[in-house]
Amino acid sequence: MYSYTILGLRPNENLKARKELMIRCTKEYQMSTPCFEIHEQRLLRRIGRAAAYSALIQEGMRYDKLCSSDYPLVMTILRAVDQGSTEERWQEEHQSPLKALANRPPHKGTAHADAANRYEQMVCCLKDLSLWPWEGDAVPSGKDFYENE
Repeated sequence: MYSYTILGLRPNENLKARKELMIRCTKEYQMSTPCFEIHEQRLLRRIGRAAAYSALIQEGMRYDKLCSSDYPLVMTILRAVDQGSTEERWQEEHQSPLKALANRPPHKGTAHADAANRYEQMVCCLKDLSLWPWEGDAVPSGKDFYENE
């Protein structure tokens, strides 16, 4: 069985590598900014959310609950979670592929075949797998992240 992870590393290794990279890249900033600890905490939380989302993706792929055709879209969502983007910002950045999905009919014989289009069907399936980060408590990000700080 294959395991899909960011940068080809296991989730714990990936988180450690990301933390080390963040610390190395911000060392000078740390010395000149007294409020670095607050920024570091926010960044580590965001990285933690991305790692948690990545683990959910791996689980979905491992148990064949996530279609390979959905994987590219899920990876764009992972990037948005990693950056702390809102759903609106993510939709703006990916207008073309999302519009193409909205113009396609839903897959018949799969979950949520009654959806209006392929985009809505994918969103419903991702919500079922807790892979839709902008509703519920699966992987909060974006506005919620910054308002709770």
